[in-house]
Parts: sequence; C-alpha cells; structure tokens
Amino acid sequence: MIQLVKNNTDKGFRYMDYQSTFMTKDEIRLKFDGIIKEDENPKLDFKQTLYNQRAKWTIKEKVTFVRDITAMANTLGGMIVIGVKYKTKDLIGILKQFYSEETIQEMVSRRTNPPIRNLSSQIIEFKQKEFLVIQILEANPKPIEYKDANGEWDTYIRAGSTNKKARAQDHANMQNRNR
Repeated sequence: MIQLVKNNTDKGFRYMDYQSTFMTKDEIRLKFDGIIKEDENPKLDFKQTLYNQRAKWTIKEKVTFVRDITAMANTLGGMIVIGVKYKTKDLIGILKQFYSEETIQEMVSRRTNPPIRNLSSQIIEFKQKEFLVIQILEANPKPIEYKDANGEWDTYIRAGSTNKKARAQDHANMQNRNR
C-alpha cells in the first residue's frame, strides 16, 4: 500500500515505495497536503496542467504523458499530481471536464506494450480547487514500452525526479526485478 510516514529527520512526510494497491480517494484527500509539500522524486511528479486543457490532445502531448506513466511503471510505480506548479508548488487546479479515468486508461493502453492497466486516476478537491491524481503501480513483468510520435516503441525509466531513456543495463536490471 502507498504510505506517507513521518520522517524523523525533518518535519515533512516522505512518499514511500510500499505500493501494491491504490490509495482510495478518501486516503488521497487526507494525505494530499503532505503529498504536495514533497519534492518531486522517483515516485512523485507534479504537472501544472496535462498539457493544454482542451478536449483533444495532440499526439505529442499524448506521447509525453504516456512516457511519464511508463517511466514510473518501469521503475517503482508512483503518483502524478496534475494541477500543482512544479517548482513553486502553487495550487493551480484543473478543469475536470477535460479528464476522465476512461480517457486516460484508453490513451495509456493504446500506446503501451504490454498495455498498462495498473493505474488509477481520480479527481481530488482541495482548497476549493480540483486536482487529478494518477497512481501507477510498478509493472510486472517489465519493461513496458510506449509508442512515440513516429510510431516507434521505446522504453523509459525514472531517474530521480526525471525520466530517461532505458539503456541496456537498465533493461537487464528490469529483467532481474521480474524474477
């Protein structure tokens, strides 16, 4: 289970890697203040918006979004919070009419191989704004590939708070974690 535990070395919460099930909407809501105080890390990513808030996303936007999800699935899993400005942690919120769990799941399934089905997306209300929280479980087996804008399959992983293209050693490490 995803847990936030008090860290004895500072006054903040640490987003831990005990992720075998999804947090409920109520659990996320209760822990949301602690989550947004965290810095980005291998298991936590903030996005101000999910690209342009409109009904139809461009191919580039879809590819970038799916790449972010596959990178987390290929590493330890994690959480993407949309509606929070990355560096300043300003609470922007989202326009929820542009986001649905079905749309996100379909977009991810169509652009991943094998298809990622172990994700959950929920709209959370906090301080009179709405945020999209996407939880991604660690994939097993790995690697999960995503289809880029040219229709080519590629593999990414999380490296700290960023994503990077998987190298041969990263593929070997993923294969070892499958055992």
